[in-house]
Amino acid sequence: MKSTKKDLKFRHLILFDATCSLCQRAANHIISLDINKSFIFSPLKGKTATNILKEQQETFLKQNSLVLIEDYKIKPKISLQSRALFKIYFYIGGIYKLLGLLAFCPLIFDPFYRFVARHRHKFKEKKNFSLPKDRFIH
Repeated sequence: MKSTKKDLKFRHLILFDATCSLCQRAANHIISLDINKSFIFSPLKGKTATNILKEQQETFLKQNSLVLIEDYKIKPKISLQSRALFKIYFYIGGIYKLLGLLAFCPLIFDPFYRFVARHRHKFKEKKNFSLPKDRFIH
């Protein structure tokens, strides 16, 4: 059976710290690049995260990372830290697909990712970002 673009809409779920302005800004950046609407977003402390991650939710919260859940409705596969970030770029496609190839070497980039994640609340933004309602689930 041939899949259509409609079938691929919101195929991947990104869980993020919705209280963090840097994380909100990153989510808006991803949305601006995601012309195929492959990603939908939800807070790490929301109902969706609780339902999907179940008893592991607390573990993921301690990781200080956005969580990419590929094919979250069919066969979920979870990625964290720089691997998650680079996979997002890979799925966005185009020139970003090259950046996405770095997902295969996360050990090099994870220390930098963890450093930024630990200090992300220090990057205060004056503006609160809001995600488009059709791209956000609780």
